[in-house]
Amino acid sequence: MYIRQPYLFMAYKALFIILCLYGLYLNSGLPDGQIRWGIFVYYTILSNVLCLLYFICSFCWNLNAIRRENRVYTFAPRFKGAVIFAITVTGLIYHFILRPTLFSMGNGDQVYSTANYLVHYVVPLMTVFDWILFDPKGRFRKYDPFLWLLIPYAYFIFAIVRAKVGGPILATGSRYPYGFINVDELGWGEVLLNVGELTLIFLVIGYVYCGLDRFFRKEIPDDCFL
Repeated sequence: MYIRQPYLFMAYKALFIILCLYGLYLNSGLPDGQIRWGIFVYYTILSNVLCLLYFICSFCWNLNAIRRENRVYTFAPRFKGAVIFAITVTGLIYHFILRPTLFSMGNGDQVYSTANYLVHYVVPLMTVFDWILFDPKGRFRKYDPFLWLLIPYAYFIFAIVRAKVGGPILATGSRYPYGFINVDELGWGEVLLNVGELTLIFLVIGYVYCGLDRFFRKEIPDDCFL
C-alpha cells in the first residue's frame, strides 16, 4: 500500500525541500554573514544536496504530471534507491560513529542544534518515509546495492584527493573530513580496513532496502517515471 493522493504527495515533498534547504542554510555560515565553503567537503552536506536536487526534480516533474493527468509518479525510482541509500549512510554513520565522539570530545552541545538535527536526522528520515509512504514497491534490482556503493566510493576518492591537494578543513586542523579515513593518522592499511568494513555494512543496508522493496511489491508498478 502507498498513498496515491497527489496533493498530499506534493505537500510532503514541498515540506522536505523547505526543511532541507533550511538545514543547508543553517550549516552554510550564511546566518553569520559568510559562506563556510569547507562544509561542502563533508559527505553529510553533499548527500543532503543530492536529496534536495532529487526532490526538486521530483516536485517539478509531478507538478506537470498533475496538470496533465491529475496523477503523480515516482521519479526515477531506481535512482531514488541510490538517494535513499546515500542519505541513510549519512544518518547511520553520524549516529553510531560520529555522534559519540562529539560527547567524548566535550562537544556534545552540537548534537542538539537545529542545524545538526535537520541534516543528520530529519532529512534522512523524511527521505526514507517518502519512499515508504508514497512509492510503489518492486522497482529495485538485486544488483542495485552494488551500484549504490559508487556514491560513497566516489566520495572517498574525492576526500582523499582533496586532502592531498588542499589544506585543513575549516577550523578542524585536519585535511580529512572524517577521522576513520585520515590516512595521516591511521595509515593506508587501517583506512582501507575501515572502508572494507563499511562496504560490508553498506551492502547489508542496501539489501535490506531491496528485501523490503521485494516483500511489499504487489505488481510491477506502472506509475513510475524511468
